[in-house]
Amino acid sequence: MGEHSKGTIIACVVAGLAAVGMSVYGAILWSKNNQLAKQEKGLLQQVNTLTETRKERERIIRQIEATRKTVSKLVEILPIGERVNQLMAKVTDQLKRFNLSLARWSHIQKTGSEEMARGYDRRQFKLSISGRWENFLKFTHWMETYTRFMKIDAFELKTKTPGPITGSAVVDIELTFSIYTYEQGR
Repeated sequence: MGEHSKGTIIACVVAGLAAVGMSVYGAILWSKNNQLAKQEKGLLQQVNTLTETRKERERIIRQIEATRKTVSKLVEILPIGERVNQLMAKVTDQLKRFNLSLARWSHIQKTGSEEMARGYDRRQFKLSISGRWENFLKFTHWMETYTRFMKIDAFELKTKTPGPITGSAVVDIELTFSIYTYEQGR
């Protein structure tokens, strides 16, 4: 064999080895590219999951805040049990404001097992008051429109003068009303 033939064979072998090397190198790059593509896809899925989780977290936080506002308003409307005396002091102040005399007041009962199961109690009171009819009407309007929930259950009316009841008529009234209190921890 001539030197030219040896050179050609060597060149072919080197070219063949280079081609095999390039093929192997290409296969390695292709494999790495596929692995990176899969990793990228997995990372994008994690980012999407985290984004959804963040959105869900923000939604839950908004829901918790709305619930807190609602509970706060309910506690304002339905006083907590230990604040009943404060509420009764407010009732007494309003009686004075409307020029009604309070002869006595009593706590009749704490009622309602169904209400108690829901976390609140119904407390019923009775007031014995006297004064002008128009002032009593103003007082009952105050009770029905006051921030705290009060329900007038009944009232019994006695006049001191015969005839129809007018705004200036002096009356004795037995007023029964209920308040609902929120009991924490139930």
